[in-house]
Amino acid sequence: MTVSPDSTGRYRVTLRFGGGQLESRRLDCSGNVVRADASTFSFGAVEVETWPDDRLRITGFAAVIRSGLGYALPPSTAPVGTATFDGRVNTMMAGGLVAYEGGIAGIGLGISNMGRWIEAAGGEADDVPPTLPAFYLRLGSREGLHYRLDRLTPTAFVPVSGMRTGIAWGRGRERRVSGFAGASVGPAADEAYPLGGFLEISLPITGRLDAAVAGAYRPSHTSTDWGLVVGGRICLGR
Repeated sequence: MTVSPDSTGRYRVTLRFGGGQLESRRLDCSGNVVRADASTFSFGAVEVETWPDDRLRITGFAAVIRSGLGYALPPSTAPVGTATFDGRVNTMMAGGLVAYEGGIAGIGLGISNMGRWIEAAGGEADDVPPTLPAFYLRLGSREGLHYRLDRLTPTAFVPVSGMRTGIAWGRGRERRVSGFAGASVGPAADEAYPLGGFLEISLPITGRLDAAVAGAYRPSHTSTDWGLVVGGRICLGR
């Protein structure tokens, strides 16, 4: 397998397109499910990554999402204790992260703006601010197999996910077959079924172009929450 090391200052531009399904539920005051609806979503996203030097990585992303999450009930027919919501959501997300990437460990901090996604996914807008901290932790070889933990970074489930943890490989500066697999939580609120699984794989296909596919899954009350993503990444600069 051919490995092509990046040079200092290289930029990587990634385009992602995806979609899937999430279940929107409403509970009464006793915690019983009043209504559960499976709703689809789709999105497009762009991510820009640059390495100013061998140990500093800067990443920024923006995404547009369209979903049918939630539902609306006329106030006169809404059960007591049930929120009403007009579920069609068109919103934008954006964020950035700065990371130190050592040989055997890495750590990063940043912010992500979720737009109206938290509200649409069943939360209360007043309870969860749209701009939240993002972070990343790596333990193990930067170019080889390692443990990875991240929050509010670009994922397969929606443009950004809640918390993800698992085993990753080949996600450093060198262009090679890489991936990330493990368990994820959120970002859509689901108290009964918080935990799901995911898998991401990318591989070089030409001198400057990489292809990527990803998927995520989570059980829910009556339906399955899932997401699929396809994308491409081009490496520019020297």
